[in-house]
Amino acid sequence: MLKTKPFMFSCLLSGALVAGPPAAIAAEVRSSETLDDRRSLLLVAEQPIAQRSPRSDAILRLEDLPDGFQPMPQSELAALKQELSQDDFQVENVFAFMEQQQFELIMGITTTIADPQERSQFDAALSQPQLLRELLTEGLDDTEILDERPLTGLQNIGDAAAGVSMKVNLEDIPARLEILAFRNADFGAFVFVMYLDGATPVVPIVDVARILDRRARQAGSGRR
Repeated sequence: MLKTKPFMFSCLLSGALVAGPPAAIAAEVRSSETLDDRRSLLLVAEQPIAQRSPRSDAILRLEDLPDGFQPMPQSELAALKQELSQDDFQVENVFAFMEQQQFELIMGITTTIADPQERSQFDAALSQPQLLRELLTEGLDDTEILDERPLTGLQNIGDAAAGVSMKVNLEDIPARLEILAFRNADFGAFVFVMYLDGATPVVPIVDVARILDRRARQAGSGRR
């Protein structure tokens, strides 16, 4: 499954990578939020529990983040979810938040990996650093990667986890792009965090992954 859908990473990041400097991205977030977006959020919130997947709660929420983060427009996330979902890959959730002052972007998708063979293939990809790097960065050919290194501190995240941290040239602004993939039973997640290179992220990528991992376990046990 990981091998057949590498394009999803570039889809998730393309908006941020072409939007320009931090101020331009922040302005885009503010200007594109509409009344229809807020209505869409209400419709999701009011959806009957019986119609929702048990994994619906395994997502990053605004209240998980410090003050200053804003959600990306719901209409854009809904369109992205539809675009990424295919016959052999169904997206469970998409989330994205931006901190405008420090320019930190947090994005992610979750999916269900029901087939045992696909789980084995997923884990195999995570255990091969070079293959994982190629898959995670496919579609970023036009973005200059200045350096890269594997993510560390991923102990006790899911049943398998791996990731990469890269310094990239974002419209002549050096930025740090981190990507982490992990699996917890049949729950798969891909997390993306981007911030200015040299800065300390407001919310580290491992913290995001641990929140998702905890909620996936709670959903699997029937707890909320």
